Amino acid sequence: MDFCSNRKLLPTGMLQSTVARRELDSSPTTSGNTSINEDAAAFRDTKETGHLEKRQELGRQRIEFLSWPGTPAGETWTYRWKSFVFPGFSTNGHFFHTWQLLRRDGSGGPVLWLDFLAGQAVLGDTVRGTRQVADLSHFSGNTIKHFLHVKYGPNGTVTYVAVQQSNPKKVIVSYAATGDMGSNGSLKFGMYRPVYPGISTVHNLVGDYSATKFEEV
Repeated sequence: MDFCSNRKLLPTGMLQSTVARRELDSSPTTSGNTSINEDAAAFRDTKETGHLEKRQELGRQRIEFLSWPGTPAGETWTYRWKSFVFPGFSTNGHFFHTWQLLRRDGSGGPVLWLDFLAGQAVLGDTVRGTRQVADLSHFSGNTIKHFLHVKYGPNGTVTYVAVQQSNPKKVIVSYAATGDMGSNGSLKFGMYRPVYPGISTVHNLVGDYSATKFEEV
């Protein structure tokens, strides 16, 4: 296998940050890395009165990064990134996307996603109708390293692994599947949730993103 990387990373939503280009260490609140701490402030104004967009009856908060352009069927990509969500945020039965693998072909929508739902971290596969549940405490207050390997198309494959940076040998979530992975696809990661009564502020960081395309030799 040979590889190259040429995927752009685009911010979505009204709040934008350069944090995706900066390094997250295992303890950003005490690291002394002022650039990370300054960027953290950009994510701290996402309260109930400051939602970013209107859809249906509920407002929605969206601060995400999107890989672009969309990937056609037959291409294989590996995505890596890190995330850190500060403790003290609320969850309920509404969606709370931390990342999605999206498709824009005839079916549309997410193929794979990781949400914080009702006090749990839930990895869902929309195409195959499966879910995995992990303890939310593994994600809260920890730098998480994400690895996602995807071959797009009707005969595709996907592998996802999440580990804590402080304990990389301990796997928090892992998943693998074969079959339909869609086409014209993108990875989106960050934060996307609806606004509801009693919602808390969430402080979320993402960084160290890379996208690598693999070519058959």
